[in-house]
Amino acid sequence: MAGLNRRPLFALILGCLACLRHAVPAAAQPGFPGGAMATEGMMSGGFDPGSGGQSPDVNPVAEQGAVAAYDDYRRYLASGQVDKVQGILAAEVRARVGKGPFSAALLRVARNATPDFVASRATLATGQRATLATEGPGPMGLESGIVELVWEDLGWRILKETWTCPGCAQTAPPVVAGAAAAPAPSLGGGEADAAGAAYLVYCRALREGDIAAVKEHLVSDKRAEVDAVPALLVAGIFKVAASVLPAEVKLLKAEVSGDEAVLTAQDAKGGKMTATIRMRKEGGRWRVREESWSNEMPSAGSPSTPAR
Repeated sequence: MAGLNRRPLFALILGCLACLRHAVPAAAQPGFPGGAMATEGMMSGGFDPGSGGQSPDVNPVAEQGAVAAYDDYRRYLASGQVDKVQGILAAEVRARVGKGPFSAALLRVARNATPDFVASRATLATGQRATLATEGPGPMGLESGIVELVWEDLGWRILKETWTCPGCAQTAPPVVAGAAAAPAPSLGGGEADAAGAAYLVYCRALREGDIAAVKEHLVSDKRAEVDAVPALLVAGIFKVAASVLPAEVKLLKAEVSGDEAVLTAQDAKGGKMTATIRMRKEGGRWRVREESWSNEMPSAGSPSTPAR
């Protein structure tokens, strides 16, 4: 974190996403579907990529094409080949992205959201749909994923990619893991404590990669901005945001004015990281409007009055 300057997390998560609405379609990637259309279904639990036995929902030729398409996507993403990444996305994803190039920063976000080494096999690969089960080593242990592909323009296209880390919840820092209760020490009681507790729950959800819970703790306009981003990239963006947080968060004070609140927080382990978090009460609940983490201590005269 050395050298980290003050920057709003939402600028990292959302502010740079305007460029996602622009991308140029590229040539179709090769692939070959096989068999008849089947009812979509996925096998639960883990898998052994080296094991034999095919599900009746998996056509070997279709599986080979889908796995190859996903491997191509990962290779293009890792090497920053923007046009080729764009060309291997499903049409509905490209439509949300729009025209123009991805930014290099967002390509890195998408790439960093997945393990460096991935084993995959199909749990569904027939007709026009394919689903891959994936596994790979992540920073907190073995991660598993689901990749959905569709057959379009004579090739397999990436529709959605979701990664989870089952062990993340168990490794959450104590301050964050205990966030469901009111924060300690008290921030003054009442709405101040309620706003602080809501922020700590948001931190826990961010660290656990629970996208639905993170969105639930954002104000409505921020949720709308997240919903406008292709689902393929949302998990990676939140993963980067979580990496900015200190290992443990300690709340120092809260200033409340009506439905607005400003929290001050710091690294609970004695680091120099400090934060200003702006909250807003919507629908009877405190939600995160903006947060900025910095390695510079705020000056004594720094304004902290809740902004409307």
